[in-house]
Amino acid sequence: MATRFTEVEPPHALVIEGWGAYVVEPNEDGTSRLLARSHVDREPRALAYYLGIELPHAVMERRMLLGIKERAEAHAL
Repeated sequence: MATRFTEVEPPHALVIEGWGAYVVEPNEDGTSRLLARSHVDREPRALAYYLGIELPHAVMERRMLLGIKERAEAHAL
């Protein structure tokens, strides 16, 4: 099954159907903030999905976002 992007608004947002979005929010001081938002259904079976997939994914995603931050800050210098 291919990932479908329902909205791409460069350079502000990437929305992934059935999952969530990555959004860049500019700050008043000229910096930016990268947000990752996801959605999990609140059903009984969602607990298994959350524990089995979302928790490990959160660890991976945090490391990925820190890597993006590091590269963006190095590029800004």
